[in-house]
Amino acid sequence: MLQVLSKLRFPVLVLLIGFVLIFFSFFGVVDIKQYKFEPIDPIYMTAAIGVLFVIISALLFCLSEDIIPVAGLRRSRRSGSGFAAQIGKTIVVLEFGRIEDVKVNSSLDAILLPANEFFDDECIDDPRSSLGAFAIAKFTHKISDFKKLLQQEIQRRKSVSDGKKLRSVLVSKTLEYPREKSYGIGTCLYFENPLNISHRLILVSVTTMRVGEGLRSDISYILDAVRNVDEFVKDRKIDNIVMPLFGAGHGALHPEMALLVLLLSLASTLRGGGAHPKSVKIIIFRNAPTETPVISLRRARRALDFTLSLFPPS
Repeated sequence: MLQVLSKLRFPVLVLLIGFVLIFFSFFGVVDIKQYKFEPIDPIYMTAAIGVLFVIISALLFCLSEDIIPVAGLRRSRRSGSGFAAQIGKTIVVLEFGRIEDVKVNSSLDAILLPANEFFDDECIDDPRSSLGAFAIAKFTHKISDFKKLLQQEIQRRKSVSDGKKLRSVLVSKTLEYPREKSYGIGTCLYFENPLNISHRLILVSVTTMRVGEGLRSDISYILDAVRNVDEFVKDRKIDNIVMPLFGAGHGALHPEMALLVLLLSLASTLRGGGAHPKSVKIIIFRNAPTETPVISLRRARRALDFTLSLFPPS
């Protein structure tokens, strides 16, 4: 019984208590095993408390499910199946689904995908990663061509003479690969309509791997990634960005923590000077419309509202 009650959401539990108080204000137990009850002289005080519990339950449900707007408590708004809010001059949208299913048709838009610091085949071949799932879905039989394109971009960036030259250091990735080239956290690689897809593609390194640590991400990695992506976007005049959560998959960060850090990083950056994208859409993974996302809608919106409370409109 206690296990069942512990799984109930708080408004439902309050509602249940309220109905129990009201019922036993007018009925007494004759035989609990046979569920026999008989009317008694009403206990109006207990009934009033029960009614109060029912009212409180209704209010809690309305607040938590956004049945009614409450000034000062909800700063975001519904947007399709997700939520949206304005930060600076940019609309930040939370949607639920798969990054490879998102429709991006404008050549001025970009898909932003997380990679590891090595930009190697592991993050492309793994269908469980955002980059892997996207590459398999969009490039299908051209995965090898995309890998070549990636290596070509790395070599091109190594040869440039300006401040954007790509640099690497040798690190101990695994026992099998004790000396592997790392391009650092927050490094971005840009592709203009790669392999004839209709939009731009940006890869940013947000995970690392070291002997004894495995593949992981960190809060500071997300901050660095967002900061560097912002510079990339400003230089290339990108209108809209679509991106998955950073660090919540192979990076092993808790999804809610990853979302909150990503939102706070975006808010801090988007309120700065310079040109920013018109919109940033964050895709929170949900395998199918009928399945539960890695972050519930209520908790995702709570993170967005919390971010807005810390960065009110100027």
